[in-house]
Amino acid sequence: MKNQHEDSIYSALEEITQEARVDLEHISEMDPKTAGLLVSKILDFACKSTNTANITSARRIIKRAPKSWLDAHLTAIAIRALDLSDEWEYRRFLEVLHIIESPLFANFREMGLNSPAAELREIASDAESWKREEWYER
Repeated sequence: MKNQHEDSIYSALEEITQEARVDLEHISEMDPKTAGLLVSKILDFACKSTNTANITSARRIIKRAPKSWLDAHLTAIAIRALDLSDEWEYRRFLEVLHIIESPLFANFREMGLNSPAAELREIASDAESWKREEWYER
């Protein structure tokens, strides 16, 4: 379903490449640098934004990329794009991994459980009980 928040995100993606709307499903065929920039920008909206509509729209968009490609590239992109020591960005990124049902979820959850930061340990501990709920699909 098209909405103004998705349109806004796609406008930002189209600043990187004019084919973003069409090619996200074919991201594996794109230039790796361009593909990384696109996913990095989507993570900005999904993990750094405080606007719920932007967060959920970005989550819907990232789900359009092939799961196998995301699983292979998301770690490197996230490490460059996000501050995973920041509790907001870490929680939102774990939510993204959970939503796309990535095996990376376990790795990043483990990272939080072993963090010296109590807030990250708490988020990672809470994440074990997350269910596939409506909060991420809206």
